[in-house]
Amino acid sequence: MKHILILEDETCTLEYLTEIVREVSRDVVIHAVNNVKDAYYYAMESTIDLFMVDIVLDTKKPGDCSGLSYVEQIRSIDKYVVTPVIMITALEDADKICYEKLHCYSFVEKPFDKKTVQRYVRNCLRAPERSSPPKDLFFRKDGIIHMVRPETIVYVE
Repeated sequence: MKHILILEDETCTLEYLTEIVREVSRDVVIHAVNNVKDAYYYAMESTIDLFMVDIVLDTKKPGDCSGLSYVEQIRSIDKYVVTPVIMITALEDADKICYEKLHCYSFVEKPFDKKTVQRYVRNCLRAPERSSPPKDLFFRKDGIIHMVRPETIVYVE
């Protein structure tokens, strides 16, 4: 089952995005949160397959871009380097930094079109399940480097 994290400070928009995702697939776990602290918690406790993040999470704070900071931090975690991110915002011209620096999948400006968001979610959910590959072990014997899969090791002396 895939996990989707929606980070949006406006309750109405958060509920609407949750509804849009549910219409795309009922076979997902949605973590709908309105603050960065909870978003970090779910990102660490689960493996998120799609992030939907609002850029401005504190409208009372001038120049706030805490959603961008959140995605930047998430990208520094190995398991989220290539996880799809859909940025949601009312800002103009924020797409360049979202695409180039944060490598987000898509960018949706508010007010957004429901069908467009659904299409993006559907495309992101098509990505294959990720599992962490086993770490291969390497050793040198007689000048030759050998690779061994850990699950094949029975005994080491």
